[in-house]
Amino acid sequence: MTTAHNHTPPIEYVHLVSAGSDHIRDSQLYKSSQVPITTSSGIHGPIIGEWVIMTSLIASHKYNILHGWQNMRTWDDSPDGKSRFANVSDNVGNRLGILGYGSIGRQVARVAEA
Repeated sequence: MTTAHNHTPPIEYVHLVSAGSDHIRDSQLYKSSQVPITTSSGIHGPIIGEWVIMTSLIASHKYNILHGWQNMRTWDDSPDGKSRFANVSDNVGNRLGILGYGSIGRQVARVAEA
């Protein structure tokens, strides 16, 4: 009986979709192999950086309240409803705090500065 292992071509390289490889460091492939292992380090910054800016705009412009009203096909025209939006303004010139300055934090800084 032949096994699939006998018909499998040798592994030329391994790519991990994660940014790091700590989770495989105890494997035989990692410890005692000449197979190159690559990671996806650095690819997450652009997408997550834009997501951070998007969610900050959603929060500062109270989008979720407005979207909820739109879905209910109503508008809170009461003084309380109007006062919720009295302090909505753009974020130009505001300061943004970034915790961590890895590839994601640096990308958030670049997008925020643009």
